[in-house]
Amino acid sequence: MREAHNRIRESTQSAAKTQKTYFDKYVKGSPFAVGQFVWLYWPRAPVRQQKKKLTQIWTGPWKIRQYKSPIVVEIQHTVTHKHQTVHVDRLTPCTSQLLDTPAPVITQQTPTDNNNTTTLTTVPLSSSTLRRSSRHRNPPTYLSSYE
Repeated sequence: MREAHNRIRESTQSAAKTQKTYFDKYVKGSPFAVGQFVWLYWPRAPVRQQKKKLTQIWTGPWKIRQYKSPIVVEIQHTVTHKHQTVHVDRLTPCTSQLLDTPAPVITQQTPTDNNNTTTLTTVPLSSSTLRRSSRHRNPPTYLSSYE
């Protein structure tokens, strides 16, 4: 009985070594760098939602803070600044142009009491104060008399 057990153990170990060599042959390193923006795969249950395909499964953008190991990453949300430790398989690169551009700046004039002069101050705008342009919608023709 012991001999059969030992032979099975040896064959299992050799099969595991073979599978590991095949896996290691095609595995690649992490494509991410510290400071890079990424999306996090975070599927949530469709609560109060009828269509499952409309659920958002990617959250973010997140910024990579540090590597805990070659496959475990600590990330930080760009808006809420929450930290999360995740596996690299749950991440995908964020290629949004809005994150690469510097934050817009607005200049404000503040009057001073001396000789009617004004000073200009620059205030950075946050993403919450910016509005996206919305398209112009024409009202239906039967409502044109109400304008």
